[in-house]
Amino acid sequence: MSECRIDELQQYESIVSIIVDLQKNEAEQLKQIEDTLKFDPGDNYADYCHSHTFYSIGTSFVIASTLTTFIESLFVNKTNIIKGLIQKKLTPNKNVRWKYQRSNKNHFWDPHRFATKSDFKKDSKKIVKTDFKRGCTQLVFKALEYETTFEDPIKIQKTIETLWTYRNFMVHNGFEWPPHKKEAFQDLIDNKRIDDQFETSFIDKSIWKYYLKDSFVNECFEVCEKLIIGFDDIISIEKTGKISDAYRVFLM
Repeated sequence: MSECRIDELQQYESIVSIIVDLQKNEAEQLKQIEDTLKFDPGDNYADYCHSHTFYSIGTSFVIASTLTTFIESLFVNKTNIIKGLIQKKLTPNKNVRWKYQRSNKNHFWDPHRFATKSDFKKDSKKIVKTDFKRGCTQLVFKALEYETTFEDPIKIQKTIETLWTYRNFMVHNGFEWPPHKKEAFQDLIDNKRIDDQFETSFIDKSIWKYYLKDSFVNECFEVCEKLIIGFDDIISIEKTGKISDAYRVFLM
């Protein structure tokens, strides 16, 4: 394996190790609180529970931020490599993103940008929507037509959108979301049918906090591995015409 591959694998393994440690610490703290209930069911127990709520939400935020940073870095770095390999032999398809080639080619290759038909109706030189959670897969899966190179691309897309949505709500609303933001988030996850990815806590029968389920975090790990392998396959095929098993040896 090349040095850059080793670095990438080390990054991923470090991230997994950090997240697993966070989950263990959270579980140990919860166990201590449950033990406290046996001999001190009064105010101290209530205070511990309140404190643990913020510890848990902080853990979820750190996990979401860590995973999104890794995935974003992966798309940015890998699409830049792919650009160097194939940009001179690209053939446009019907995906709307190709209209960037006539207005701003840098936008075409920027995974943070998501193109829609309305972006090009009046002035195609305008700066268009920044939406990484949709732009990254629009570029790689649709415009560049590498969708079939990745295992379970639908799951990859859904997981990225879910993870980014939660991270963005946390970044912009902090630990105490206003009621209308909680309603907006609940409506969103209901409409997308992703409510099973989150745990909730309640105050007076109303949702207070949203946390990432451990099962969803494990899904995110799987998606990271599918992305690492998929990008490695693309680059290997474009360079040598063959699929590389370098990452599969370590991740499968």
